Amino acid sequence: MLRDPAKTAAGVPPPLSIRNMTVAYDRRAAVDDVSLTIRNGRLVAVVGPNGAGKSSLIRGVLGLVSASGTAEAFGRPVDAVRDRIAYVPQRAAVDWDFPASALDVVTMGLYRRAGWFRPITRSHKDRARAALAEVGMADFAARPIGALSGGQQQRVFFARALVQDADLLFLDEPFAGVDAVTEQIVFSKLKALRDDGKTIIVVHHDLDTVTDHFDDAVLLNKRLVASGPVDDVLTPDNLAIAYGGRLAKALAAVR
Repeated sequence: MLRDPAKTAAGVPPPLSIRNMTVAYDRRAAVDDVSLTIRNGRLVAVVGPNGAGKSSLIRGVLGLVSASGTAEAFGRPVDAVRDRIAYVPQRAAVDWDFPASALDVVTMGLYRRAGWFRPITRSHKDRARAALAEVGMADFAARPIGALSGGQQQRVFFARALVQDADLLFLDEPFAGVDAVTEQIVFSKLKALRDDGKTIIVVHHDLDTVTDHFDDAVLLNKRLVASGPVDDVLTPDNLAIAYGGRLAKALAAVR
């Protein structure tokens, strides 16, 4: 049964709290003074027009780019709870020529728990194979990651996140350029994780699917426009603020 965030015990810290976060490149703000709180056990879409700072916000939270402000996960600095967080980057950010098999890539998700300087055991590889099976990639375990299709590569990286058994997951544009089978598999697993009490934050480009698949939304255009339940966030007024002259297209997507 889907956990009701309103029934969360009083005093339990949220899975993510961001305060006054700014991310800038060459002194130009990609994210400008964003503050928000994500509720526990929710599947959250981060949406907005191109260049709105969606990926930059996630990277700032994770410390992958320089940022001002603060981000806490479960009431603690993000660095202190890395073992409870998983991240699936954009495909464009990955070196697909790196000489690793699909199984190698998924096993990398266990390094933090196993210990960086400890050998990977058979049980670790068994867990990695099980994660590949969950996303329909068991038969590709030995295949070089660079030899896989875009959708298959995305499923492998998602399996790497699954094997970490994280409580908070970040996925950056996981559905960009993937096939329908991959999209269906990943959405199904995300909803199962959500139903198990995990919190998942997805940088998402397709407004048309937000109301079908997500519980909450974060609407950005460099600054925060709105955050909360999808129906409260994706209103005509909020979309007008975020998308401006592209409003008609945005409205059509959520009808």
